[in-house]
Amino acid sequence: MKTSLLLCGVAFACAFSLCAQAGPAYPSFADRARAGFGTGAKVALEWHWSEMTIRSVGVKKVSRGAKGIVCVEPSASLNFKGIYPMVTASDDLSNTLTPIVYVRNEADRCPNRNYVEVDTFELKGGKYAASNNVGFFLIVE
Repeated sequence: MKTSLLLCGVAFACAFSLCAQAGPAYPSFADRARAGFGTGAKVALEWHWSEMTIRSVGVKKVSRGAKGIVCVEPSASLNFKGIYPMVTASDDLSNTLTPIVYVRNEADRCPNRNYVEVDTFELKGGKYAASNNVGFFLIVE
């Protein structure tokens, strides 16, 4: 009886280990987290409130201006009178429950007019205030 239980246990363990090895190999999330964008946009940026630039395409430089201002310098030449940047706040990339972002038409608070200016805000005390706690996605097609 003990021998048959032992053999049954060994057979089960061998079968289980073979099944585990035959399963599909999934890529780790760490490998995919830093992969590039799959976009045809001229400029694309994923901005994390503390890690700064996570992923980007067509971005030469990103810098912080005054509180709540992020200045994005595209590596591609853009006609700033004919572009329509799209920006959206990201709850996952922010350190606030109430992130708001928008793009200014004139980057007058950035080093020069060749930048795309993104202004970030969060709700504090019932009013929106400039904030460095906001993450976002920016796309210029």
